[in-house]
Amino acid sequence: MATMLIVLLVGMAMTATAMTVYFRVRGAQDMQMSVHATTQAQIKAWEGVQALTQALNNTSVVGAVYTQVSGGSCPSVSVNMTGVSAAITSCNSSTKQLTAAVTGTSGPATSTVQVIYQLTQSGTTGSSSTTISPAVTINGDLSYTGGGMSFMNGAVLANIAVNGNISVSNGSSANLAGCSTGNINLSGGGIASGSTLSALGDITISNMTALSNVTLAAKDISISGTGNATYNAITAGAYNVNVYSDGTLIGTANVGGTLSGSTVTSNSSSINVTLTSGGSTTYSYPTNNGHTISLTYNSVYGGVISMGATGTVTTMWGNTISIANVGAGTYTTLKSNSDISMYTNTITNFIGGGNLTVNASTLPTISNGKLVGKYTNTAGNSAKIPNLVTGVDASNAPVCLDYRSATLKPIHLMSQIINRQLIMCSFWMLRIITLW
Repeated sequence: MATMLIVLLVGMAMTATAMTVYFRVRGAQDMQMSVHATTQAQIKAWEGVQALTQALNNTSVVGAVYTQVSGGSCPSVSVNMTGVSAAITSCNSSTKQLTAAVTGTSGPATSTVQVIYQLTQSGTTGSSSTTISPAVTINGDLSYTGGGMSFMNGAVLANIAVNGNISVSNGSSANLAGCSTGNINLSGGGIASGSTLSALGDITISNMTALSNVTLAAKDISISGTGNATYNAITAGAYNVNVYSDGTLIGTANVGGTLSGSTVTSNSSSINVTLTSGGSTTYSYPTNNGHTISLTYNSVYGGVISMGATGTVTTMWGNTISIANVGAGTYTTLKSNSDISMYTNTITNFIGGGNLTVNASTLPTISNGKLVGKYTNTAGNSAKIPNLVTGVDASNAPVCLDYRSATLKPIHLMSQIINRQLIMCSFWMLRIITLW
């Protein structure tokens, strides 16, 4: 009897163990299926976001969407994808923002991503207005050392957009053009002729082979050890301004343009405005939807140029400029918003908004010059510089800051599971991308 009882108890224990293992395995399988379904739903949701973004960026519909949102009504959208649905949940006519919910479905699982689009209206088309779409967008730093690197579109340089810093060192050659939301540092090797580089931060160039027909724009720029180079333009800094719509303050912006008194005239038909109500948007200038846009001076943003290399420069604009004793550089147009120092240089057109200091006994050659402040020669030459008019009233010698840097245009994608940010660069001196 005892033996049978023991056998029965052992059997029951084994049965209980087997059932426990079974339910654990079944539970693990169900969990794996759930995770798999949820992952697939998330993937479909993000694929839907990409499809919706492409649809809204279509030039045939973007204007109508902007007009509809400006009028206070929300457009209807659809995504022709299996397992994906999209709907506009809200739109704001004042901020020109469009909110959409994109849902991916896989089996019993669903995942919804909320997307906020910032709609912008393009500026008027002019002879210098072009829409730039980067051929390559890099969300992170770009660092290159040695060998050769090329971003080409056929036989011409392709524009790249880097959400971070660009660093090129000890390279035999680098064929690139584009913009960076951080700093650009070039040291060693060379870059392709005709390159155009813009940065929201600083550009630093040192120990490069002679540059040819390069265009640079940044907050601050420092150049040294580049040989006898040629530059189409070296422009640094911007005016930080208050932005008014029909006399009402709506925000602030950094713009390139001309300062006369307290008024700034932008050299771009589109301005990226940081709104006093929060967020940012793009306004057409000088009118936006029938409203007059005016700009008043706050301060100078950046604008420091340190030129430690000789060369031929077509245009140089900055706030404070320092040209080192590296040979007789040639400048077609040289403008400083504030003080400038130089040695022996040849300048066709010169405007100085501050003081001029010449650190050489041999005077620079200036064909046509205006100086608001005073001229000083630290080498003991008391002679006046021919063709330079000093003590000019500032209103008669308006100085430009030509900030042509990259601008970040984010779309904020929000989810309980994933939080991402996509970026795009365009150039301030060009027409802003119509959407995003």
